[in-house]
Amino acid sequence: MSSFEEPLHPCDTASRPHWITLEGRPLRQVSRPAFRRPFQFERMLARLPPYVRNSLTSQQLDCISDALIPDPPQHVIDYRASIPLFGRRFYVALMAGRERRSLSRLVQEGQSRARRAAGFYAVLTLLLVGVAFVACVLLGYVVKSALGVDLIEGPSILHQYVFGAR
Repeated sequence: MSSFEEPLHPCDTASRPHWITLEGRPLRQVSRPAFRRPFQFERMLARLPPYVRNSLTSQQLDCISDALIPDPPQHVIDYRASIPLFGRRFYVALMAGRERRSLSRLVQEGQSRARRAAGFYAVLTLLLVGVAFVACVLLGYVVKSALGVDLIEGPSILHQYVFGAR
């Protein structure tokens, strides 16, 4: 390779026959192991005009398929699930990890107030959990009283608030 030529990209070498090395020496033919292409590959091929799709070599298709394989997730927690509900499918995604975006990018994306919003949602969640807990305790007390079960001897403090009798 002369000094003014750019180094070849790995997919550039895929367009030459795979049994010839970069130096032009013959190499024994190596068959590529069978693998499953990413689902985006078939969708992308279907969108191409037929004359373009038919002009692609198998090496070019392999490079495109390799380029479509996503990088492994960089999150500490990466949970994704698809849930059937009411005859439709919904997805849930929970991801958590270290923030890698710069402050300027957060401002640009409208995420600069994310800490304040997260605090608001945390307080709202705690409030809802507290209300649900109190409602469960009161419901349990009403059911216990209706069944005539006494856990503690003597008058109950909740009885006057739940049933209004003093």
